[in-house]
Amino acid sequence: MLLLITTFWAKAQEEQKIYTLSDVEITGNKWTKEQVILREMNFQEGVSTSLDNFESKKFETTERLKSLGIFNDVELEYVVSLESPGELVCRIKVVENWYIYPGVIFELADRNFSEWWFNQGRDLSRTNYGVRLSHINTTGRNDKLVAQVQSGFKKKYELVYNLPYLNREGTWGAEAFVFFANQDELPYLTRENRIIFGGYEDRILLSRFRAGSALFYRPTIYQHHLFRLELHQNSVDPIVIQELNSDYFLESRKQIRFFYFNYHFTYDRRISQFYPVGGYQFVFDFKKEGFGLYNEYNNTQVYVDGEYYHTLAPRIVLGLGLKVKANLDRSTVSFANNTALGYGSDILGGYYRYVIDGTDYIYSKNNLRYKAFQRKFDLKWLPLRQFRVLNAEMHGRLFADVGYVNERTYRELYDNDFSNRWLYGVGPAVDILLFNNYMLSFNLGFNHLGERDYFFQYRTNF
Repeated sequence: MLLLITTFWAKAQEEQKIYTLSDVEITGNKWTKEQVILREMNFQEGVSTSLDNFESKKFETTERLKSLGIFNDVELEYVVSLESPGELVCRIKVVENWYIYPGVIFELADRNFSEWWFNQGRDLSRTNYGVRLSHINTTGRNDKLVAQVQSGFKKKYELVYNLPYLNREGTWGAEAFVFFANQDELPYLTRENRIIFGGYEDRILLSRFRAGSALFYRPTIYQHHLFRLELHQNSVDPIVIQELNSDYFLESRKQIRFFYFNYHFTYDRRISQFYPVGGYQFVFDFKKEGFGLYNEYNNTQVYVDGEYYHTLAPRIVLGLGLKVKANLDRSTVSFANNTALGYGSDILGGYYRYVIDGTDYIYSKNNLRYKAFQRKFDLKWLPLRQFRVLNAEMHGRLFADVGYVNERTYRELYDNDFSNRWLYGVGPAVDILLFNNYMLSFNLGFNHLGERDYFFQYRTNF
């Protein structure tokens, strides 16, 4: 008993002893610059604290490095220096991701699988195809170059370059892009909470052009400021205004041009940003559309977004989320800009076939996850070293979503009765994570009408 007590006391003393981080040894980064890895660490060289404190932050740093999207695996450990017992050495071993993705585009053109399967009759002509070249970590500084040429339902041409490390400290970054798209069928109305499409043979109904740049400022590893300035030009064929929807751009306009400014602030203390297992995040976003040379469109909006994750048990995580968005300009909004829930990531479970249009909304997305499987596979037989380490996880998830959309113009006119009332969606889901950077999600949702709906999602971390 005395030996056990002595051993426990000695271990406790060791954990509370103050150590100085004297060196960081990084291996496996054949392409990635060391500054990218060092920027994500909780502790830099020269910091002195207890071994217990170093160890408590190890998991957070490891997960943040994985969340960069450029590593398939990360291992981090602190070891006491053999030469100086009062010093620690941090050893980081990374397995780099494959960086060049020349790919063939073949995807559904609709918002999601349920929209295509149920509302659009599984029409195979509603697909996009083309080629895309994605080069992540282009120069080893976590930068990204994307070039895309797409045809099919939506024609699109895009070139983007993102450089998060303008200076050595990694506090400033920048992005530039140019984008052009057109389509011969467009959503011109929402009726009974479903998008209605229209098209005419040999007519391009909608053309969009955007160009702009952005600056990023990241003073700490948890804070991120974005300042974005863009020029937008959107135009429709006159037949859209004459026969489909005269309020598509309001006042029978066939074109709107406007400058767009966006300020976006994120304070992110989540553990593993790609698939959070703990921590919290706060987001504030301000958008101003329409100022300067053009007076063809004017809108100002803000939103705040919060997420919180808590580990209830070793394999069980509770996730809570709340988002509120409001238009500060209370004038009538055109159909094309009257989007709320059902677009992008703003989707309530159980409402995958529907859109809920409006100028303001609030929703909460909550889930309880269970990690059913986690394993690391050593695939030595693969020719590409970047994929020889496969991290695989499977999570079961129960979700409960609730939301409300304020619609001030078109609700009664087009029988969109999902707005101006509370909506509820619940159901089970399964998430599969591969290589820390790819996720497949299968969802079964039930809405306030008791309808059953399916949702499939594929997402990457880059």
